[in-house]
Amino acid sequence: MRKYVLPIVIVAMAALAAAACSKTEGSMLDVAALGYGECDSNADCQPFGYCNESGYCDAECRDTADCYLYGERAGETLVCLNYQCVPEGTTDGDEDAEEEVIVTDYPCTYYTPEQCAEAYWIETDGNRDCWDYGWRYACSEESEMCIDTGDVDFGEAEQADDGWYDVWGSLIVIAARTQGIPLVPFQDTVSLHYLLTRMSLADGKLVIESDMCYMEMRNFKDEDVYPVGTDLGQLIIPPNYYNNVATLRHVVDDPPAFAAGAELKSGKFTELRGAKMETLDPEDLPDRAEYEATCGEWDPKGGERWEPIEGCRITDQDRDGKPGMTNIGIGALNNKEAYSDQLWDCTLDGEVIDNDHIMGLLPNFNVQNQIGGNDPAMVYDIEVITHPDADRSYFKFQRLGPDATCADVIKEIECEGGSWLSYVVHIGQTPAPEEANTCL
Repeated sequence: MRKYVLPIVIVAMAALAAAACSKTEGSMLDVAALGYGECDSNADCQPFGYCNESGYCDAECRDTADCYLYGERAGETLVCLNYQCVPEGTTDGDEDAEEEVIVTDYPCTYYTPEQCAEAYWIETDGNRDCWDYGWRYACSEESEMCIDTGDVDFGEAEQADDGWYDVWGSLIVIAARTQGIPLVPFQDTVSLHYLLTRMSLADGKLVIESDMCYMEMRNFKDEDVYPVGTDLGQLIIPPNYYNNVATLRHVVDDPPAFAAGAELKSGKFTELRGAKMETLDPEDLPDRAEYEATCGEWDPKGGERWEPIEGCRITDQDRDGKPGMTNIGIGALNNKEAYSDQLWDCTLDGEVIDNDHIMGLLPNFNVQNQIGGNDPAMVYDIEVITHPDADRSYFKFQRLGPDATCADVIKEIECEGGSWLSYVVHIGQTPAPEEANTCL
């Protein structure tokens, strides 16, 4: 049976609640049991994180986009400084500096094209730590700071125009049915991907590159979709996960003239997560048996960071000191983690709605292996198939312009009352652009 993608398919015990409820259960989070390091100062938590008030290394954010929703709800603008969400204009705290330094830029790690290739990222992912600021920003190899280049590179297209070549806010939605979960026959889930997309021209081809701003997963039953935190228990997508996935890259070999009704049919984008492979053959994706046989012993509750050994094909792609990609439990799944690897692909199949809006269906394929967890209850085999309602998996692009940032994308998707770009259960429920709200 053909499997379909869900970047976080291990929804696991969320199915304990077949219907949503407002009550959450489970013990308080035991950070020591999760292996968080003890600390006396921020220096003890380098290279990632800060020392929180409880004396443990923590990380609220990796870039300012992670802070947007917190700030919006509090009625203030927050930025990410030293892995904490702080009010805009906060100083860097360097008492020895000759003058106060106002936070305007974000430090970054520059990744060489060779490092990107090793991680199965595209070459432009060397700027991944600057995604939050938009497509004008790049990571300086010399200063390791995100710098404003002044212009967006649209390739052979000289500048943004009223056609394809511009920066767009994007929402990709993938609905799936997970089978093999204990106690229940299946769990339906939908994953939401908030992206900042650049469309450029290369060798006469339309190149569509989408940087990840935010990811969220929701359980659903029939037409009822349960936002994060409203189901009895579920796994969530932490920032370390979505900040360390590749840029989505779709190519249209012979793009039609841009006009309402023009078709957008792309080639396939394929991504490997949490593992390394010589060839991207789904049958060759490392499974739990291979992980246990070739990656050595590691205690997820022992407090030591996991490191791959020679011959191990599992990687710590999300850089959290655990194998593969990590999902974190809330509610009835508090303190539980699931580790997985994944190989998936998708294509774009849609059309231009008007000058500023494009949408369509998202055919996709997935194979994923659950390689471990910090609790025996989180270790079992699953299979993910497409949801019977094909119109639940779709994409939407809304033109935002060259200066757009991830914060703009999040603001428009989360717009009160719903915007054209906001999530809907079925793609056909998207309002006409002229009838939709906007928060930009």
